This record gives sequence, structure tokens and C-alpha cells, in this order.
Amino acid sequence: MSTPIANHPPHHAGAFSVPTPAQRAFSGVLSLCILLISLGTLACALFLPDKPAFAFAGMQTVSAIAAIFGLLWARGAFAASPGLALACIDLSIAICSLLSYVSFRGSLGPIPMKVWLLLLFTLTLAQSLIAAASVLGRNLAGWPLFWRASVFAIGTVLGCSVFVWPVANALVSWAGWARLGVETLAAVFAALCACAAVHLGVAAFESSHVRD
Repeated sequence: MSTPIANHPPHHAGAFSVPTPAQRAFSGVLSLCILLISLGTLACALFLPDKPAFAFAGMQTVSAIAAIFGLLWARGAFAASPGLALACIDLSIAICSLLSYVSFRGSLGPIPMKVWLLLLFTLTLAQSLIAAASVLGRNLAGWPLFWRASVFAIGTVLGCSVFVWPVANALVSWAGWARLGVETLAAVFAALCACAAVHLGVAAFESSHVRD
């Protein structure tokens, strides 16, 4: 009996099979790193401080569970919507990491919390790029818009850096009006870049949508 034609996705020029084995393998490595970091900091939060940091430990438990889902994604799970699934996993880990950092401003062992947070954000950003590639790979026409969105996203980060240490500490010595002017311009610049990044990002994913 012949297989119905509807079960076979049509070939689209300029598209490739996604997620690729390399994308899944790289995501698996990243998820494993996140899982080990989450479990390690979970143990540190319970045993290193004088009083266990239960809020921190709870957030890291959720982060570890999300990393396990990331490992399942690397094994081929969530095939119906791999890009969205991995994006949700990354967002969960990023939010848990941020909430963990906010709930505990001390030090867990020799690693400063800022370095720990930056490391986790870097790992989740790398996985987010894999999620984007798994969507944009359906039709390569969306990549130019995606790179333009990335440039504006970097602009957003640069604008927000004015309010983050060590840039914020450097502005303390400035005159009040000068500091206010710089912060206002940075806020407007970051807001405009964020709007442009979101608009271009949505347009990139829409243009990558393959219609049968």
C-alpha cells in the first residue's frame, strides 16, 4: 500500500531539515552543563550558607527540571514544535536563574554570583539561537531579518548597560543633570532598539513560515 502524499512534507527550495542532528547534539551538551550547574548550586544553597537558601534552592530545582527537558529535546522529543519547546525551556531557565540571583545576594563558594548568572545567561542564549535556527531553517529567507533583529537586540543590551554595574557606579560621580541626561538617552535608545528587535524578529519568523 502506498503512503499518502499528504504524509510527506513538500520540498521547499532554500530549506533544510530541522532541527539538525548537530543542533540537537549541541543543545544536549548545553542542557547537560546547565543541569550540572543547577544541581551543584542547589547543593551549595542548602549546605554552604549558615541558613539554607530555600528560595534559591527551589528556583534551581525548577531550572534542573527544565534542563532535563532540554536533554529530552536533544533526544528527539517535542518534534511537533521543536523551536517553541526549546524557547520555553530556555526562558524557564533564564527566569529561574534571575530569580535565584535576586533571592540570594551572597556568595556560594568561590564563584561570584554575577559570574554564575552571566554563565547561565550565556548558555541559555546559545540554546535560544538553536531554537531560532530550528525555525528559520525551514526557509532561509528569514535570516537577513533575524540578523538585523540581533543587531538591535545588542543595542538594547548596550542601552540597558548604563543602569548596571560597573557603568552605573562610574556615573555616580557625574553631575546630577549630566547623569540624568545620559540615563534618559540610554533608556530611550534601549526602548527603541527593543521595539525594532521584536518587530524584526517577528517578521523573520513569519517569513520563515513554510506554507504547504
